[in-house]
Amino acid sequence: MLTGDRLETAVAVSYDCKLLTEDYKKIYMVFDKSIESLVEEICSTLDILKESKIKVALVVEGNVIRNESILLVL
Repeated sequence: MLTGDRLETAVAVSYDCKLLTEDYKKIYMVFDKSIESLVEEICSTLDILKESKIKVALVVEGNVIRNESILLVL
C-alpha cells in the first residue's frame, strides 16, 4: 500500500475496505528510517515468511519513493 497521506490514515482506510486484517504483519517504510534499517526489516520479514504463512502488508510513505537510493535497494 502506498500513500501520500498519513500512514495511520492509509492503514485505517485499508482496514475499512477489508484490504487489511489484524493478522497481517505490517512493515512501514518511512522516510526517517535509514536504508540499512529498511533493508534489514524487509530481509528479516522475508526470512519469517519462508518458515510460515504470515500475511505481510508493506506500507510505504509517499516521501520514501522520492528517495532514489531507497528505490534502488528495492
